[in-house]
Amino acid sequence: MYRREKLKPGDTVVWEDGTVGIIAECIDIYRHSKIASRRNYTPSWSWIVKFPCDPPENYNETYGECEQNLRNKTKEIIHC
Repeated sequence: MYRREKLKPGDTVVWEDGTVGIIAECIDIYRHSKIASRRNYTPSWSWIVKFPCDPPENYNETYGECEQNLRNKTKEIIHC
């Protein structure tokens, strides 16, 4: 059975268009946006990717990408 490795900061991603980036951090987008007003809310996790040049057009620079979108929008993820 195939098992996916967990994403972690420092992993390299190769986007669909060939742009290379490094996973920088995982954030809770509600706290990041300062809209987490309730104590008992469900966090929504997103990965921030840093690019040495302009990011791909389909990358959300404000909130990053959730893990599923990140895996769907990349050709390859190279784990460190």
